[in-house]
Amino acid sequence: MKLDPHPPRTAIDPPAPNLLDPIEVIDAMIELRFQLAQLERQIQDLQPVFFAACLTLNQAQIGRSRAIISRRLTPAQWTYDGDVLA
Repeated sequence: MKLDPHPPRTAIDPPAPNLLDPIEVIDAMIELRFQLAQLERQIQDLQPVFFAACLTLNQAQIGRSRAIISRRLTPAQWTYDGDVLA
């Protein structure tokens, strides 16, 4: 899946930490790790329904405004482009 390299900023984007204050940098990293864990859980929860939706459409590629999702050669298996995983 290819995503927009510059997704729109949202209200939940945290302000940049003061890189001169080590405590602020550590706190920012901890907060980001919590957010990452939450996102990973959301992805795991949505993944079976996502695969079912892709299978229902039965297309080699599904184009959306911000992403193109491509099917792997293995039947009913979908993958993301390397840009998304990086």
